[in-house]
Amino acid sequence: MPSTIIIPTHTLARAPGRVCVVIPTRPQPPEWLTQGREPWEIRPGLWGFAAPGPVRACRSENTLPCPYQLGVPVLVREGWLHYQPVYSYMASGGRWIEEIGDGAAAYRADYGDESAENARHTIRLLGGHDDVMINGGHWRSPATMPAWAARYAFTPETVRCCRVQEVTEEEAGLAGYEPYGGRVSGPFDPPEYDGGTARDDFASDWWQKYRARPGRRWDDNPSVWVIVGDVERRER
Repeated sequence: MPSTIIIPTHTLARAPGRVCVVIPTRPQPPEWLTQGREPWEIRPGLWGFAAPGPVRACRSENTLPCPYQLGVPVLVREGWLHYQPVYSYMASGGRWIEEIGDGAAAYRADYGDESAENARHTIRLLGGHDDVMINGGHWRSPATMPAWAARYAFTPETVRCCRVQEVTEEEAGLAGYEPYGGRVSGPFDPPEYDGGTARDDFASDWWQKYRARPGRRWDDNPSVWVIVGDVERRER
């Protein structure tokens, strides 16, 4: 079982609280397994594919276990940067001294669309630092976040396996999407997109994120895990 989960910035805007995370299944179940079959929950966290009918059954090798165990918290990885405050003072003899403090993390979800440089100025002003060094000079990918920097834990409560086009309006809302959520219809939006629902906003984001990845594109309608749970601050 993985000990971390990546949650997008727009979803973490709801944190702490209840959120929904939609991730592609890995690997994708083969077409021969899903064609004409419905995903069904054999037991919590374990799904199979069975033909419609009064009796459901499938072979064990045709099941799909969710990578996250219900009720077990995992650390949340998110967009972040690593900074160090700089303190300046005049030492005896008139020498000007600069000391670099211990490193800390700042989180992209707290700064919206601000650049790392603008975030640096905000950190400096709010922290009362003489200056701030941004290691690397840019926002970092969630995949690079170490455990010490994680401020949230996510506890999965429900999970279901479905096709990405079956994600509901409620689930899209819990994932941080909104009607007319700031996106405008463009060349990379689904043809049915009009922006009027949270699900439209989700569809547009998925379309643009995976449009160059065969098997995960919106039109490919890949299988996904829809995981709902609570994001809470963790003690560090």
